[in-house]
Amino acid sequence: MQYRHQKRSVPITVLLLAFALPAFAEDRSDCEARWLKAEAAGIIQGSGIVEGTVTVVVDEDVFRSVPYETKAGMAATLDCIVAGPGKILSEAQFISHRTHKRLALWSWGKLTVD
Repeated sequence: MQYRHQKRSVPITVLLLAFALPAFAEDRSDCEARWLKAEAAGIIQGSGIVEGTVTVVVDEDVFRSVPYETKAGMAATLDCIVAGPGKILSEAQFISHRTHKRLALWSWGKLTVD
């Protein structure tokens, strides 16, 4: 999997607003709309399956700067999109757009930040 790095200014408020509400209270199309908003802002730079694990490439600076609740909201939104509302994705990882090192792991509904 190849990733491009583009330096851009990303308003943190986009991320905070996009993932402020719990994803489990919405349907899949609402979750997808939130996700697309974060992609358009450059916060989420790509996603796919890497070695059998759902993997999301994020702007590391923005990801590290937001509170845990926002990061968990991103993970819950991903869960909603991939597994569906009310279901739980077994595992997903969030990796840096620069180094490709893991920044956080979502496992059975809980986010652990590295």
